Amino acid sequence: GDDAALLPAAAGSLLLACEGLHPELVEQDPWFAGWSGVLVNLSDIAAMGGRPLALVNSLWSGDVGHADRILEGMHVASETFQVPVVGGHTNLHSPYNALSVAVLGVAAGPVLSARFARPGDQCHLLINTSGHVHHPYPCWDAATRAEPALLRSHLALMAELAEAGTVHAAKDISMGGLIGTAVMFTEAAGCGLELD
Repeated sequence: GDDAALLPAAAGSLLLACEGLHPELVEQDPWFAGWSGVLVNLSDIAAMGGRPLALVNSLWSGDVGHADRILEGMHVASETFQVPVVGGHTNLHSPYNALSVAVLGVAAGPVLSARFARPGDQCHLLINTSGHVHHPYPCWDAATRAEPALLRSHLALMAELAEAGTVHAAKDISMGGLIGTAVMFTEAAGCGLELD
Protein backbone atom coordinates (compact mmCIF):
# COMPACT_ATOMS: atom_id res chain seq x y z
CA GLY A 1 0.00 0.00 0.00
CA ASP A 2 3.01 2.33 0.02
CA ASP A 3 3.39 4.93 -2.71
CA ALA A 4 7.18 4.64 -2.87
CA ALA A 5 9.57 1.70 -3.26
CA LEU A 6 12.54 1.08 -1.00
CA LEU A 7 15.65 0.08 -2.95
CA PRO A 8 18.98 -1.04 -1.54
CA ALA A 9 21.84 1.44 -1.72
CA ALA A 10 24.01 1.21 -4.85
CA ALA A 11 27.55 2.49 -5.39
CA GLY A 12 28.09 4.76 -8.38
CA SER A 13 26.27 7.56 -10.15
CA LEU A 14 22.49 7.29 -10.10
CA LEU A 15 20.72 7.59 -13.45
CA LEU A 16 17.00 8.30 -13.82
CA ALA A 17 15.01 8.09 -17.07
CA CYS A 18 11.33 8.33 -17.97
CA GLU A 19 9.41 7.79 -21.22
CA GLY A 20 5.79 8.33 -22.13
CA LEU A 21 4.52 5.94 -24.77
CA HIS A 22 2.89 7.16 -27.97
CA PRO A 23 -0.91 7.21 -27.36
CA GLU A 24 -1.65 5.40 -30.62
CA LEU A 25 0.70 2.54 -29.70
CA VAL A 26 -0.82 2.25 -26.22
CA GLU A 27 -4.32 2.20 -27.70
CA GLN A 28 -3.74 -0.20 -30.60
CA ASP A 29 -0.97 -2.53 -29.38
CA PRO A 30 -1.09 -2.59 -25.57
CA TRP A 31 1.18 -5.61 -25.04
CA PHE A 32 3.93 -4.14 -27.21
CA ALA A 33 3.45 -0.73 -25.57
CA GLY A 34 4.08 -2.32 -22.17
CA TRP A 35 7.13 -4.19 -23.48
CA SER A 36 8.43 -1.04 -25.18
CA GLY A 37 7.89 1.07 -22.07
CA VAL A 38 10.37 -1.13 -20.25
CA LEU A 39 12.84 -1.54 -23.11
CA VAL A 40 13.18 2.13 -24.09
CA ASN A 41 13.93 3.07 -20.50
CA LEU A 42 16.50 0.30 -20.10
CA SER A 43 18.13 1.51 -23.32
CA ASP A 44 18.33 5.05 -21.95
CA ILE A 45 20.20 3.82 -18.88
CA ALA A 46 22.48 1.58 -20.95
CA ALA A 47 23.33 4.46 -23.31
CA MET A 48 24.80 6.34 -20.35
CA GLY A 49 26.94 3.37 -19.33
CA GLY A 50 24.59 2.32 -16.56
CA ARG A 51 22.86 -0.79 -15.33
CA PRO A 52 19.16 -0.64 -14.47
CA LEU A 53 18.03 -1.21 -10.89
CA ALA A 54 14.23 -0.92 -10.93
CA LEU A 55 11.23 0.38 -12.88
CA VAL A 56 7.98 2.15 -11.98
CA ASN A 57 5.02 3.00 -14.19
CA SER A 58 1.96 5.19 -14.45
CA LEU A 59 -0.92 3.49 -16.25
CA TRP A 60 -4.27 5.07 -17.09
CA SER A 61 -7.09 3.03 -18.60
CA GLY A 62 -10.83 2.59 -18.48
CA ASP A 63 -10.66 -1.05 -19.55
CA VAL A 64 -9.24 -3.69 -17.20
CA GLY A 65 -8.54 -6.08 -20.08
CA HIS A 66 -6.59 -3.42 -21.95
CA ALA A 67 -4.61 -2.53 -18.81
CA ASP A 68 -3.87 -6.23 -18.22
CA ARG A 69 -2.33 -6.52 -21.71
CA ILE A 70 -0.10 -3.51 -21.03
CA LEU A 71 0.98 -4.93 -17.67
CA GLU A 72 1.63 -8.34 -19.24
CA GLY A 73 3.98 -6.75 -21.81
CA MET A 74 5.77 -4.96 -18.99
CA HIS A 75 5.95 -8.15 -16.94
CA VAL A 76 7.49 -10.17 -19.78
CA ALA A 77 10.09 -7.44 -20.43
CA SER A 78 10.82 -7.15 -16.71
CA GLU A 79 11.39 -10.91 -16.48
CA THR A 80 13.40 -11.00 -19.71
CA PHE A 81 15.82 -8.30 -18.61
CA GLN A 82 15.64 -9.25 -14.91
CA VAL A 83 14.82 -5.70 -13.82
CA PRO A 84 11.93 -5.54 -11.34
CA VAL A 85 8.89 -3.30 -11.61
CA VAL A 86 8.75 -2.07 -8.01
CA GLY A 87 5.69 0.15 -8.08
CA GLY A 88 3.75 2.81 -9.86
CA HIS A 89 0.27 4.22 -10.18
CA THR A 90 -2.75 2.67 -11.90
CA ASN A 91 -6.04 4.39 -12.67
CA LEU A 92 -8.68 2.05 -14.13
CA HIS A 93 -11.37 4.76 -14.34
CA SER A 94 -9.72 6.91 -16.99
CA PRO A 95 -11.47 8.15 -20.15
CA TYR A 96 -8.27 7.39 -22.12
CA ASN A 97 -5.37 4.92 -22.19
CA ALA A 98 -1.87 6.18 -21.32
CA LEU A 99 1.40 4.70 -20.14
CA SER A 100 4.58 6.23 -18.76
CA VAL A 101 7.50 4.21 -17.39
CA ALA A 102 10.52 5.36 -15.40
CA VAL A 103 13.73 3.55 -14.49
CA LEU A 104 16.44 4.06 -11.92
CA GLY A 105 19.92 2.87 -12.80
CA VAL A 106 23.49 3.18 -11.63
CA ALA A 107 26.77 3.73 -13.46
CA ALA A 108 29.64 2.05 -11.64
CA GLY A 109 32.18 3.47 -14.09
CA PRO A 110 32.29 6.71 -16.08
CA VAL A 111 28.93 8.10 -17.14
CA LEU A 112 28.52 8.33 -20.91
CA SER A 113 26.87 11.35 -22.48
CA ALA A 114 26.50 12.80 -25.96
CA ARG A 115 27.95 16.01 -24.48
CA PHE A 116 31.31 14.27 -24.08
CA ALA A 117 31.86 13.70 -27.84
CA ARG A 118 34.68 15.75 -29.35
CA PRO A 119 35.92 16.55 -32.86
CA GLY A 120 38.04 13.68 -34.14
CA ASP A 121 36.08 10.98 -32.29
CA GLN A 122 34.86 7.98 -34.25
CA CYS A 123 31.14 7.30 -33.88
CA HIS A 124 29.88 3.72 -34.14
CA LEU A 125 26.33 2.44 -34.46
CA LEU A 126 25.48 -0.52 -32.23
CA ILE A 127 22.32 -2.25 -33.41
CA ASN A 128 21.00 -5.78 -33.57
CA THR A 129 20.18 -6.38 -37.24
CA SER A 130 18.42 -9.67 -36.47
CA GLY A 131 15.14 -7.90 -35.75
CA HIS A 132 12.21 -6.70 -37.82
CA VAL A 133 10.04 -3.62 -38.21
CA HIS A 134 7.05 -3.80 -35.89
CA HIS A 135 4.34 -2.79 -38.37
CA PRO A 136 2.51 -0.51 -38.69
CA TYR A 137 4.78 1.49 -36.37
CA PRO A 138 8.30 2.68 -37.22
CA CYS A 139 9.74 0.56 -34.39
CA TRP A 140 12.69 -1.78 -34.89
CA ASP A 141 12.00 -4.91 -32.82
CA ALA A 142 15.14 -6.93 -32.22
CA ALA A 143 14.03 -8.07 -28.78
CA THR A 144 10.64 -9.76 -28.50
CA ARG A 145 11.81 -12.91 -30.31
CA ALA A 146 15.41 -12.96 -29.05
CA GLU A 147 16.91 -15.11 -26.32
CA PRO A 148 16.73 -13.35 -22.94
CA ALA A 149 20.39 -14.09 -22.11
CA LEU A 150 21.49 -12.50 -25.39
CA LEU A 151 19.35 -9.43 -24.70
CA ARG A 152 20.82 -9.03 -21.22
CA SER A 153 24.36 -9.26 -22.64
CA HIS A 154 23.49 -6.61 -25.25
CA LEU A 155 22.04 -4.36 -22.55
CA ALA A 156 25.21 -4.68 -20.44
CA LEU A 157 27.57 -3.89 -23.33
CA MET A 158 27.67 -0.10 -22.94
CA ALA A 159 28.34 -0.34 -19.20
CA GLU A 160 31.18 -2.75 -19.90
CA LEU A 161 32.64 -0.42 -22.57
CA ALA A 162 32.36 2.58 -20.22
CA GLU A 163 33.94 0.71 -17.32
CA ALA A 164 36.81 -0.39 -19.59
CA GLY A 165 37.35 3.21 -20.75
CA THR A 166 36.73 2.22 -24.38
CA VAL A 167 33.83 4.66 -24.89
CA HIS A 168 33.38 8.15 -23.45
CA ALA A 169 30.25 9.42 -25.23
CA ALA A 170 27.00 7.77 -26.29
CA LYS A 171 23.39 8.39 -27.24
CA ASP A 172 20.48 5.98 -27.59
CA ILE A 173 18.82 5.82 -31.01
CA SER A 174 15.49 7.59 -30.65
CA MET A 175 12.36 7.77 -32.77
CA GLY A 176 14.16 10.25 -35.03
CA GLY A 177 16.05 7.29 -36.48
CA LEU A 178 19.71 7.34 -37.43
CA ILE A 179 19.73 10.84 -38.96
CA GLY A 180 17.54 12.44 -36.30
CA THR A 181 19.56 10.87 -33.51
CA ALA A 182 22.80 12.01 -35.16
CA VAL A 183 21.45 15.57 -35.16
CA MET A 184 20.53 15.33 -31.47
CA PHE A 185 23.94 13.84 -30.70
CA THR A 186 25.83 16.64 -32.45
CA GLU A 187 23.65 19.34 -30.89
CA ALA A 188 24.53 18.04 -27.43
CA ALA A 189 28.21 17.69 -28.30
CA GLY A 190 28.45 21.08 -30.01
CA CYS A 191 30.29 19.64 -33.01
CA GLY A 192 29.54 18.11 -36.39
CA LEU A 193 29.29 14.48 -37.48
CA GLU A 194 30.04 13.00 -40.87
CA LEU A 195 27.91 9.98 -41.77
CA ASP A 196 29.43 7.49 -44.20
